[in-house]
Amino acid sequence: MPDTAPCPRSHGLDVEGLPRLSLSCLTSSGAVEMSVLHGRPEVINIWASWCAPCRQEMPLLQHAHTEQGDGVLFLGVDVKDSRSHALSFLANTGVSYPQVFDARGDFPLRLGLQGVPNTLFVDESGRVVDRVIGPLSETRLQQGLAALDGD
Repeated sequence: MPDTAPCPRSHGLDVEGLPRLSLSCLTSSGAVEMSVLHGRPEVINIWASWCAPCRQEMPLLQHAHTEQGDGVLFLGVDVKDSRSHALSFLANTGVSYPQVFDARGDFPLRLGLQGVPNTLFVDESGRVVDRVIGPLSETRLQQGLAALDGD
């Protein structure tokens, strides 16, 4: 089992534009309501173990998660995958931020997104302030993080 953080607790503030959907935690018990903010700005990354670009961007996300500390919640959404493949992927990439599991891919489907990876940046007021369709670059990740601060 990879050493990832437990899933976050909801703090009641709705996020504009995110579907009301509860997803089970991938590496711990419990579930996460995806349409509710979890107490701080969020970076939500939609990925799958079979996705080559996802494998390439995971180190960028993990590094940013480490750098941001508790100031920004990083949350992975594993889609259209098996739990065993996802857990192996996380163990091999060293990702430590919380993860949820969406076997059918309902979360991206309800957002009108096709394919993976996709990344959403949600500010502390519950607004999606940036999104990246496709693989993240270091520059694009930094732009998304700056958008969380209103920069």
